Amino acid sequence: VKKFLVKVKPNARENSLRQFQDGTWIAEVKAPPKDGKANRAVIELIAKQFKVT
Repeated sequence: VKKFLVKVKPNARENSLRQFQDGTWIAEVKAPPKDGKANRAVIELIAKQFKVT
């Protein structure tokens, strides 16, 4: 199990996942923070980044 800090920015122009030198990740997602939509988008981004299905 790997743990890391992810800061989420919903309502972004595009979906992206970036890592900073301090180990923090920024997830920008197009989805709004409503009804779990942004959370699902973040999960999909992280899964794609780490090649998890």
